[in-house]
Amino acid sequence: MVFLLSLVLLFSMPIMVSPGYSFTTESKCLILEDAIQLAPEPMKTYLSEKKNTLQKAIKDENNIAVPGKKDRAYWEERMRGHFETIKERMKTDKDEYNTYIHFAGLVNAACNFMDTDNKDPKPPQKVTFDGYDQIEDLSKECQGLRSNDYQDTVNLILDQWLTAWYLSGYPIENKKSNSFVVHKSAEPRVYTTDGIDYA
Repeated sequence: MVFLLSLVLLFSMPIMVSPGYSFTTESKCLILEDAIQLAPEPMKTYLSEKKNTLQKAIKDENNIAVPGKKDRAYWEERMRGHFETIKERMKTDKDEYNTYIHFAGLVNAACNFMDTDNKDPKPPQKVTFDGYDQIEDLSKECQGLRSNDYQDTVNLILDQWLTAWYLSGYPIENKKSNSFVVHKSAEPRVYTTDGIDYA
C-alpha cells in the first residue's frame, strides 16, 4: 500500500525540465565570429588572435547548467558582470586568459538574454554593424531589441565590448562607420575547433 501511494505521489509531481536554448553552440560561435569580423581596429586584431580560445570558452560554458532561458533579468545581470569585469581587467590584465574568457562569457549571456521564442536564429545573408554607440544604461540599451534577432544580438555584443574597451583607455578606429559581413551560406554550418565551416 505504501509502495502504491509512493508511485501515485511520484507520477503526480510536476516534472521539472530544464528548457533548452534556441541559440545553439554553433549559433553562438558564429555570432562571436561575426562580431569579431565587424569590430573596428584595434579590437578586431586583439580578439582575432584568440578566436579559438573564445570559441572553446563558449562551448565549455554551454555545458554548464543555467536558469531557465526566459529569465532575462538574470542574463542582463550576467552581461553587466562580464562588461564590468572586461572594463577592469583591460586596464591591468589585457592579455591574460581570463580576460578573454569574459569576452566569450558576454557573448553567451547576450545570446541567452535574446533567446525567448525557442527558435535558433539563422544568420542573414548580410550582417551589419550599425556603428559604435557607447552604453550608458544597459537596461535602456536592451529595450526594443527583437527577440532572437541575429543582427540585434551581434550589435548588442559589439556595443558592450567596445564600450568596455573604450572606457579602459583603448582607441577605437572608425567608431561611427557601418561595416558588414556577407555569409557564403546561411546554412548549414558546422562547429569545429578551428571555427565555423560553411557548406
